[in-house]
Amino acid sequence: MGKLHDKLAQQIPGLREKVHSIIKEHGSTVISEVTVSQAFGGMRGVKGLVCDTSVVEPDQGLIIRGIPIGQLTQKLPEEIFYLLLTGALPDAQELASLQGDLRQRAAVPSYVWDVLKALPSDSHPMAMFSTAILAMERDSVFRRRYTEGLHKEEYWEAALDDSLTLLARLPQIAAGIYRMHAHKGNPLPSNPNLDWGGDYASMLHLEDPDGEFKNYIRLYLTLHCDHEGGNVSAFTCHTVGSALSDPFYAVSAGMNGLAGPLHGLANQEGLHFVLEIHKKYKGVPTDAQLSEYIRERLEDGRVIPGYGHAVLRVTDPRFTAFHEFGLRVCPDDEIFRIVDQLFRVTPEILKEHAKIKDPWPNVDAGSGALLYLFGLKEFGYYTVLFGVSRALGMCAQLVLNRALGTAITRPKSVSTPWIMQAISSSAKNVGRRMSCWKQSFTCQHSKEAGGNSSGNRPRVTASSWTTRKETRDPDQSSLHFWRLAAAPLSTSSRSCARCGNGSAATKSSSALTSAQNLPAFLPESTLNTGCTARSPHRPPKKRFIFLKQSTAPSEQ
Repeated sequence: MGKLHDKLAQQIPGLREKVHSIIKEHGSTVISEVTVSQAFGGMRGVKGLVCDTSVVEPDQGLIIRGIPIGQLTQKLPEEIFYLLLTGALPDAQELASLQGDLRQRAAVPSYVWDVLKALPSDSHPMAMFSTAILAMERDSVFRRRYTEGLHKEEYWEAALDDSLTLLARLPQIAAGIYRMHAHKGNPLPSNPNLDWGGDYASMLHLEDPDGEFKNYIRLYLTLHCDHEGGNVSAFTCHTVGSALSDPFYAVSAGMNGLAGPLHGLANQEGLHFVLEIHKKYKGVPTDAQLSEYIRERLEDGRVIPGYGHAVLRVTDPRFTAFHEFGLRVCPDDEIFRIVDQLFRVTPEILKEHAKIKDPWPNVDAGSGALLYLFGLKEFGYYTVLFGVSRALGMCAQLVLNRALGTAITRPKSVSTPWIMQAISSSAKNVGRRMSCWKQSFTCQHSKEAGGNSSGNRPRVTASSWTTRKETRDPDQSSLHFWRLAAAPLSTSSRSCARCGNGSAATKSSSALTSAQNLPAFLPESTLNTGCTARSPHRPPKKRFIFLKQSTAPSEQ
């Protein structure tokens, strides 16, 4: 497996030691929480996975191993795979070694074609793609070596072996599926003189007089290579692999997730939208016509395909890369001109809607239109091309997880009655806390202060209005006691007008209102400016100060 194997063999012991140290020293640290809406909403936003190959930052987009994807657009997909695994781009020798290894493994066994030909002629290309990957499981080195008693510290080597074989064969399999599904003839042989992406483009056998289609496929494979670990295909692949299913099982499962319309069909929807505009206006509309069309669509409650993102709050840098490619290669093509026009017009209209958090284009706003331009018009096949690219990330994550000994994925599920009981218990706890808060309005020294047993409230001082709330810091390191003092405040001085005189009540407002200095039973929504907090159980003009003492106050 050449230099890639040697590089990983040097890195993995250190990675294992680092992870084991983190777990040993910080294993009980809380990194996320789950709300009811998240439990019912696909676990969106719950931080429960570790993925080091890539992250998606709201203000930057996809970052591969610390490098923004916009800086990798000139790199070959093979280089990206090396980067995903090792955290560094390969030098010339390392790249040549990896490419040579892939070429040696590229031959697709004849039984794979037999399986594909046995499928119904109208089978979906993604069903064919997933089936072909699963059929190759018979060649799995991981499964064979595991059966023979493979040591767990060597799992990653067998997983890497399978991953390289799988990746090497995917271009010819994917291209063959295209030709079979589109009735364009038999699969074409691989060209050992071409790189991984260029060979794939060549076997699709579309017109490419100037080589720009090969360049586009290389770019496409690079930009779609990975997208964190929580998307449907990556998470499915990870989950299946965590059971020590070999990469053929795991990647095939991931492709089944990618085939879903909510995951892998977005670029087709974006292209359909552009073609719909082209058909309606019999060409490229004016900006005014396009603006009117977009507003009518929004008023009808329909989304704008290719715009908005679950995480991003800026233009997707992958769209930027495709857009720049189109400006260079086909600036006058009518379909691309509409893509460009949408980019200029749509965001400003979407900004008018407060509920739309991200008005900017995502990667799918233009990728399908460029495929259409090059003559790849079989929309059902587009997800296969997506899958070839995403296999890079799936395989990289599988290898690294086997290297780190990642445990089998097994989150705890709960029932709807359990959630209802948890909601009820939470409401009762809040009620008890608020009751404790209300009780603080009863003067503990009513007789001394001029009150009576009937509950008439006397004029009181801060010292006579006290309650104790015992809590612990999140780190459980120290006890704190909270004292509630009722007193009108001087808005000019922002200090207590009744209990100042050097007492704790004269602390600065920033100290008194900092989140860490407020008791757990006070909702954040009740915070007010200065050192005051409005009580939801008192008239708006009534104000209170919460004082924190590092030790327990004396009993009164």
